[in-house]
Amino acid sequence: MVTATQSRSTVNTVTYTHLSDARAIIRERLSLRPVVERWWRRRYGTPPLVTAPNPIAFMGRQVATFRYEDALFVRMAEEAGLSPAWFNLG
Repeated sequence: MVTATQSRSTVNTVTYTHLSDARAIIRERLSLRPVVERWWRRRYGTPPLVTAPNPIAFMGRQVATFRYEDALFVRMAEEAGLSPAWFNLG
């Protein structure tokens, strides 16, 4: 999991969280899912996300092209018990 602290125009800090730690954080927050889903539905309707048997790991791309990096992403997500999913940023 990579998180970034950013201002309006630049990324100031990038922090890497090891996969096993990210998995623990996600599992710890699973109880918040119904609360977040209710909040989201009240404001925006049903989110346009696929349902999956596991929490979803996302990877964004400017152009939808499967590369070795994507293959590694799939493998890492599945090893962490996550369902890999992509979205197009463009």
